[in-house]
Amino acid sequence: MPPKKNEYIRTIPNDYTKYSPLGRDEIRLLRIRKLPHAHSTSPATPNTITDDDHTTLPPVQCELYRVKLPASQRPPFTALSYCWGDLRHTLPITVIFRDAELLQSTDHDEDPSGWNLPPTSSPVSEVVVENFNVTINLHAALHAFRADPSFKEDQFLWTDMLCINQDDLAERSYQVSLMRDIYDGSSLVEVWLG
Repeated sequence: MPPKKNEYIRTIPNDYTKYSPLGRDEIRLLRIRKLPHAHSTSPATPNTITDDDHTTLPPVQCELYRVKLPASQRPPFTALSYCWGDLRHTLPITVIFRDAELLQSTDHDEDPSGWNLPPTSSPVSEVVVENFNVTINLHAALHAFRADPSFKEDQFLWTDMLCINQDDLAERSYQVSLMRDIYDGSSLVEVWLG
């Protein structure tokens, strides 16, 4: 009997069909949506995180974009280095897949990062996936990033678990071969120790 598709790929069960294929010179970057000013005070459930004063934090929401790898064709970004942890212990986030390539903008009033979606006559394809599971370690790192007072919503981040389609062995292999270029090309490497 031939092996099932995922027998060779150790990953978290998720809906990976929303990832659009990358070109050979492309990577994905994500932006974390900023933490709202007022935290929810609803009771915690097994899938929520609470901060130090036991206030329930709103779920993490990330937007994923395709960008060209060469520095002149992509925004500056921070690469996140962390230990995945146990793939059986996960928490959900919301991922917004933006099926568009970011372009450099000269209108910084439109987007302070200097990068935005291409102008089109039709809306950019956007798919929202709630309950996209990530390991507890990545979940904690994304929460910490978002809660940091120096965090800006226009910051881009690269993290392998989200920026690589973990269900596509060919993409995963190729993107892993680019990891040196990705880390070398980042503006900053943040190491998450938990």
